[in-house]
Amino acid sequence: MGLFKSFIKDSVIYTTIQLLPAVAGFVLLKLNSTYLSKEEFKIVNLLLLAINFFVLTSSAGFDNWLLRKYYDLDKTKHQANDFLTSTLLVVAGFCLLQAALIIPFSKFFLSFFSDVPIRHPYAQVLIMFVIVFSSAISRVIIIYYRIEKNTRLLLLVAGLQFVLQIGIGYFLLQHLDIKLWATQLAKGISLGLPVVLLLLYIRSKGKYRFNATFFAGSRSYVLPIILSGLLMWVMGQCDQFILNTYHTNSSEKADYSMAFSLTIMIEIVLNAIISFLAPDIMSKLAGKNEKININNHIHLFMLVGSWVIIGVVVFAMLLLDFYMDEKYKYCLWMVGLMASTYVFKLLTAIDTIVLHYHLKSKQLLYSLIGAAILSIGINVLSVGNWGVWALFVALFASKLWQTVYLTVSVKRQRLAFNAFKVYGLTFTLLVSLITASLLIELDYDKRYNYVGIFVIVNAVVTVVLFKKQLVEVYQKLRGQ
Repeated sequence: MGLFKSFIKDSVIYTTIQLLPAVAGFVLLKLNSTYLSKEEFKIVNLLLLAINFFVLTSSAGFDNWLLRKYYDLDKTKHQANDFLTSTLLVVAGFCLLQAALIIPFSKFFLSFFSDVPIRHPYAQVLIMFVIVFSSAISRVIIIYYRIEKNTRLLLLVAGLQFVLQIGIGYFLLQHLDIKLWATQLAKGISLGLPVVLLLLYIRSKGKYRFNATFFAGSRSYVLPIILSGLLMWVMGQCDQFILNTYHTNSSEKADYSMAFSLTIMIEIVLNAIISFLAPDIMSKLAGKNEKININNHIHLFMLVGSWVIIGVVVFAMLLLDFYMDEKYKYCLWMVGLMASTYVFKLLTAIDTIVLHYHLKSKQLLYSLIGAAILSIGINVLSVGNWGVWALFVALFASKLWQTVYLTVSVKRQRLAFNAFKVYGLTFTLLVSLITASLLIELDYDKRYNYVGIFVIVNAVVTVVLFKKQLVEVYQKLRGQ
């Protein structure tokens, strides 16, 4: 039962850490839409895409390398600290190199974002790279202190960034004449200041040292990671780009965007749970923690992850009925279909961790290449005629391909688990959610009936398959 308590506690903590930036962004979204012009609002969104791109190329896969190779170290704090500082110096170097190449051409760079010249372009691009630097460095630090289980520090930093981003953003938007500057500067300060404090904290633990031996053999691992990240970045944008290019129904476009915004909560929570799962499984595979039972970890991950998907669908229905503007309420069936594809993320998460441990990052890249071909091909050929249905077919096909390909790739390295429990629950969730979504699309007025049946079916299957674990949890809560 210690595992269950640890799993839930750490999952809540890491969900909170990843959720706070999303909440801050949601709050600032309202402020930005109020204070910024439509042209400035468009530029902010385009700059966000550029920031995500440069964060990927700055971290360059070395955050994943730290997670993987940490367990091969001689576990002395001195060596671990040297590995951390070496990784930070590499990531900082990549970021500064990109900044040196882009900042001198700031006017030309920003011309891709707006037809109208942006005021003070050099300062704007400089602020952008402050955000990139802070984000890339944070990725490395979060992984390191996750392994070290220093959750209080990570939660404190996330809370500080949250307060600063909203507080400074609100203040600057009200008082600065250049509103575009205000929203970017607020993000730069709110992310940058805590990172500076973290870097000073790390310095207090020991000197910054660079040791190239920590990165021996990293090239063949990190290059596919970089390419995979860039491919995921492209795929994350291409669906809506293709929909806007080839489809003319503006109502469906808006509904799809809203469904995407609602289901992103699943992505945040599952990523948080995986951030708990990956270090424990890697330490077990490396022989560093014999107390861990991988079988139990996988079962808990599937159980919690499945009910996260169910919970978000129910929450989305209530949100659409009682909070969002009435014009969006009919997109619930889209939410259901989009949420169903996260079942594949549950299934691929374990295989992905195993492939990372065995340094087979090329297999991850190949799975994404196949997924991209399927997704883009189906969308381009079909969106014009099928609309959002083509997007869902493409999404389902690409995720199914990834699941099958990674399952085959793992082969003998596959971790042991009870296949009846794992596949029984996930298959039931997938089929019942797709069925409920299609029924809601056909008869929206009976949505509560369909969602209720969907929840009951999955609850019954959960009790049947995980009865033993649920009884243990109940007894623990009762203090027996």
